[in-house]
Amino acid sequence: MHYARAALLFVAAASCVEPFRGSKIELYLRPGVQVPGDTDPGFGKPPSYTHYELYVVKDNAIFQLAKFDIRPAMSTRERCFIEDETTRFPGLHSTKIADKLLEAAMADGTVTDKEAGEIASARARVGAMSALETSLKVLTYHEDGLTNAAAAALAADVPDPSQTGDAANADRLAKCQAIFAKHPGYYVGTDKVLTIPINGTYLGIVEGRDPRNNSFLGGASLDVPEALPEFNFMRINWQFNDPGDPRRPNPASPTGYHYMSGAPFVRTRGVINVSMRHQDFAAIAGDAAIYTNLDDDSVHF
Repeated sequence: MHYARAALLFVAAASCVEPFRGSKIELYLRPGVQVPGDTDPGFGKPPSYTHYELYVVKDNAIFQLAKFDIRPAMSTRERCFIEDETTRFPGLHSTKIADKLLEAAMADGTVTDKEAGEIASARARVGAMSALETSLKVLTYHEDGLTNAAAAALAADVPDPSQTGDAANADRLAKCQAIFAKHPGYYVGTDKVLTIPINGTYLGIVEGRDPRNNSFLGGASLDVPEALPEFNFMRINWQFNDPGDPRRPNPASPTGYHYMSGAPFVRTRGVINVSMRHQDFAAIAGDAAIYTNLDDDSVHF
């Protein structure tokens, strides 16, 4: 009995999951935080083809914690904005769902009440896409080397959304899935469930309201491997996606360019809080709550 008990204890100990020794950062970005781009420049907006990087500063040292993109919640211009393989029309560009349902319903010359309801729902869905695209911004995983030019090249031979036949849909699905398999950072959002993209990693959402039901949204979560020590400042910088971008200053900054920053303070036991602001534009702001040394945390997790 003693030997059996000892063996069981040994197996249990050997199979234990290694505890996560890093930190969880809850990041809440205000509505003024921008998607990088060259339209409507100024007011602190980063230029196109850039991403964001999160740092902490301790004395004269700076430590990178994460890289992320801020982008529209979804894009109807994305060629891989498609219906997945579990749907009625796998590979169909999602903007064409109402047209395809109408085409299928009219194939026999009549439209049933059920089909009419499905078409009406699809039209409402497509009608809300533009508002979702323009009003909500998400934080996503950033993949190094996946520049805008590289992403455009990957999707260059994906069939145009106007092609809605079965063969084109199958081709579109296969080509998009091949892109997804090679590039986890190739983000394609969906209007169906904002938190579950077609591809890529959803980290959270910038403060906003869902135009479909006016519900309040906001907040992101990042896990970082570092158990953060005391630091003087937290900083979000923006950086060019392409290290060879001709717009980079000379000499270029390896840590990017200031977007917002703030000093830490403790509001609740074991939680480090930071309120970050842009140095010139008050609308660019955010707050962070940091839960550090999680393997020793007996209070929050």
